[in-house]
Amino acid sequence: QVLVTGYNTRQKPVTTSGATVDYWIFTTRRADSAKTILDEQRSVVGFRLLGVVFVNLISPNIQTVSTADNEVTIQIQLETEVDPAASLQIEYPMAFSEEAALEGATITTGDTFPRKVTIRHNDNIIEIETQDEALPRDTLLEFTVVLSNPSISPPPEENIWRFTTVYLDATGGAQNLDCNYDVPGFRIFGSFRDPTPLMEPGIVSPGPNVENQVGVWFTLESGDLPYSLGVTSVMRVYLPQGFLPIAGCGGEDLYAGRYISRDNVAG
Repeated sequence: QVLVTGYNTRQKPVTTSGATVDYWIFTTRRADSAKTILDEQRSVVGFRLLGVVFVNLISPNIQTVSTADNEVTIQIQLETEVDPAASLQIEYPMAFSEEAALEGATITTGDTFPRKVTIRHNDNIIEIETQDEALPRDTLLEFTVVLSNPSISPPPEENIWRFTTVYLDATGGAQNLDCNYDVPGFRIFGSFRDPTPLMEPGIVSPGPNVENQVGVWFTLESGDLPYSLGVTSVMRVYLPQGFLPIAGCGGEDLYAGRYISRDNVAG
């Protein structure tokens, strides 16, 4: 057994006739100056390489959290033409599938797709199948799908789209041709509802270049992040130009999740 670590070729090796060339050659040779070959085996069939689904665009119409009817436009190009019966399979992040799966996501194909297609949608998997026409290579294929944005953007390792093209033969067999299993999805964002910074004049001075304490009251559209995501959740506050935080600001002694105002009203 010999283990060879390396990289796959960027393009599938083919002959001038278009047939795939996927042969390995194994030889042993004597350690002499003539490099005499002792054993040789040619035309050893190797493993099959898949083509690439090039994803040019995944563009949402809405990027706010907790939003229904978000129309997402996807543009792809195939490296390999898929003869009929042909299927394009798309798996999108599960977080966007809850409402879409219940209501049935609306999926529309563009003008460059075959005219007659069958579309199936199950959980977070979409299949676009054509029985009469091929899925062309080197052609910009565009389709849209209406999804529902969750209450928070999924983490990067879960926010992945996967694409596969499949040739379906007459016997019911399936052969994968092109794929792309690591396409980053779009992010969605919440907002701060009516954030209001309030200075406590009874405790601190409003004058310039003096130490100050500011309380801010706000509501997150994404929910209670520190409790829903754990200790890795953070909130960044960008101060106006010229304002500087004091050393150690944010520590347990200088910051609290609940702020007591001067009239003893909890904030």
